Amino acid sequence: MKKLFYIFLFLIVFVAFFIYTFPATAVVSYFFNKYNVGYKSIQGNILELKIDGINYQNFKIEHVILKPSFTNINIFLDKNNYLQIDFNKNIKIKMKKIRLEDFQIKPLVAGTFSGDLNIKLEKYILAEGKSSIFLEEIKPVGFRNIQTKLKFSENKDKTDVVAKINSQDINGTFNGYARIPVSNFYAGEIVGNFNGKLFGSKSNQKIKIKIGRFLKSLGI
Repeated sequence: MKKLFYIFLFLIVFVAFFIYTFPATAVVSYFFNKYNVGYKSIQGNILELKIDGINYQNFKIEHVILKPSFTNINIFLDKNNYLQIDFNKNIKIKMKKIRLEDFQIKPLVAGTFSGDLNIKLEKYILAEGKSSIFLEEIKPVGFRNIQTKLKFSENKDKTDVVAKINSQDINGTFNGYARIPVSNFYAGEIVGNFNGKLFGSKSNQKIKIKIGRFLKSLGI
């Protein structure tokens, strides 16, 4: 009985030692450096990592907490806004009115984003769920105060998208799909039809957006 107790005690000590000595900060730092992601500091251990000052091109995250488990990694922006990534490349996003300009070094788009989404990373990015985006300003194109409510559903190798758009100049519904390769996000496209009013006139037209070209116009 005493021998069993010592074995049990040894296992507890070993696990505790492993957790607190595992070089989690070095591992994250290695991947950030590999993909040219900047950061100010990484602190913590395998149970919880606190990362400050993440930046990549025009994107930034001031503060984020990573909490790994046996099946997934939880990424918290704060207690109400988080991403959950499991080891099958599934991502769950829960966001409520986060400020878009808070994540840009040089703010080009101002507004809020809310979403409850499940995303699969297979050959293509596939999404299920809903989101809401309020764009107060898009500086490169001059649009203001656009409210968009979106619904996403998986459809084989693409994601079907229904978007209801309301603003002073644009009112209508977009029905289409997004096909975005996991291997190259910038090669993705959004295709569909817009039906409604554009600057006071009725509009029914086909839409085709090349994601890489669109992001480049925003300086991303």
